[in-house]
Amino acid sequence: MVELTAEGLSKAYFLAHENRCVVAVQKIDLTLHVGECLSIVGKSGCGKSTLLRLFAGFETPSSGRVSHRGEAVIAPHHSRSFIPQDSGLFGWLSIEENVMLPLHRTALSKSQKREKAQECMEKAGIASFAKAYPREVSGGMKQRAALARALAMESKLILMDEPFSALDEVSREVMDEAMQRFFSENRISAVLVTHSLREALLLGDRVVLMHGQPGRILDVVTPQTPKEQRNASLEIEQLYETILARLKQA
Repeated sequence: MVELTAEGLSKAYFLAHENRCVVAVQKIDLTLHVGECLSIVGKSGCGKSTLLRLFAGFETPSSGRVSHRGEAVIAPHHSRSFIPQDSGLFGWLSIEENVMLPLHRTALSKSQKREKAQECMEKAGIASFAKAYPREVSGGMKQRAALARALAMESKLILMDEPFSALDEVSREVMDEAMQRFFSENRISAVLVTHSLREALLLGDRVVLMHGQPGRILDVVTPQTPKEQRNASLEIEQLYETILARLKQA
């Protein structure tokens, strides 16, 4: 089953102070299947984040279209959860209150909302920090809270823009392993934009290579090694070197 499709997708911006147009992405054709994680990598400025914002509905295509489960994406929707670099948590709310936010649009009672939030926090491994505030937890814990909130939203698709870029190498590796389990256990579709090629290869069922200005798809790579074996995989090491060389030359 198809989760998301992009067909002939392009986005241009008009720079009024320079009186010219800049094309960020051009003629993108891409399909994401249900339960799949798609990693997107490429040099800075190749349109990765713009593409993610088009998927989320934050941007309107200049041409082409984006469809989510057969419906045209024309605006943000709770079926798609966007997780930015800073997690998007509200600092004046506790972790539990942040996770509960999407539930306020439902008819659930207050106790039912807390129960649902608790369930989502447990799945994301953040339940023990429910009463803490974002400023009191680590970057990794903030991103876990953002994932719990996405679960509470019952999002079918999670869109992540460099979610672990602020973490140290050890914390990032821990979060990558946690994400592998999270996606597998909850059968969530995801698109991950990252500057870390290794992270893209560890988490992605497929890895999309973007290049150029405007950004285009250079290639799509599909690792054959099961995700749980990729940390010590010769194939992943070989793909890392091959993709790195291609991106340098592009």
